[in-house]
Amino acid sequence: MKAALYVWFGILFMSLGCAIDPQVSLAQGRSTDASGTLEVSGTASFLERIAVHPDSYVVVTVLVPSPTPRVLATQRLSAVGNPPYRFALDVDADRWPTQADVRLSIQVYSPERQLLFHLPEAQPLKRGAAQNLQIRLVRAAADDRNPWSAAEARGVMFRAVGQEPGWLVEVDAAAQPNVRVLLDYGTRELFGRAMHRPSADSELAFTLAEGNGTLMVVDRPCTDTMSGESYPTQVTLTVEGQTLQGCGRFLP
Repeated sequence: MKAALYVWFGILFMSLGCAIDPQVSLAQGRSTDASGTLEVSGTASFLERIAVHPDSYVVVTVLVPSPTPRVLATQRLSAVGNPPYRFALDVDADRWPTQADVRLSIQVYSPERQLLFHLPEAQPLKRGAAQNLQIRLVRAAADDRNPWSAAEARGVMFRAVGQEPGWLVEVDAAAQPNVRVLLDYGTRELFGRAMHRPSADSELAFTLAEGNGTLMVVDRPCTDTMSGESYPTQVTLTVEGQTLQGCGRFLP
């Protein structure tokens, strides 16, 4: 379940440190400019000779995964087509911790939001050596490419997704359902319990270790703002003081 932290939805991470890694090579250089920002930049590509839809997109995230996960910077590259994918993010130098791991996550998604390529391992990003990165992505496994089928196989009865920042929620079919919430592009994972199963045109209240939340499901057509995919229900997720809008569907 922890692996879901690093996938979007679920995101996997990689390190860009000193250790020798065949997937990542570093070219050190100036990393802090006069404005007090640290640049994370480079090029991502893959070896497979597979044509990528021209409307595919790439999500690049710099984050601290623990002990309190938080996103330092994120970039979305739209209509990317085939690689190479060039990225550049500026991180406030004061927000870059000196004692905690900082990581870089990169995923390539189809227009239907299926994960196509990503980094397979979580590896730290090294401060001062985060420019001109040459990153090799690998093809996502079949279950990762179709997260809805994978969720159904896990016993999920309702799943919803939303954007900016990316989030998802899954509710299983137990009499008192388990609720799984991924926030901030999948970098934070919360678990809770509800008193009853969700249904159309209803509000589902659930309890988390970090507090309470609600999931409002409205039986009304919904279109995902990023992929353009259509769903049968509109969803409002309220958690940690945030109100997030998205789309969802009941799974067979």
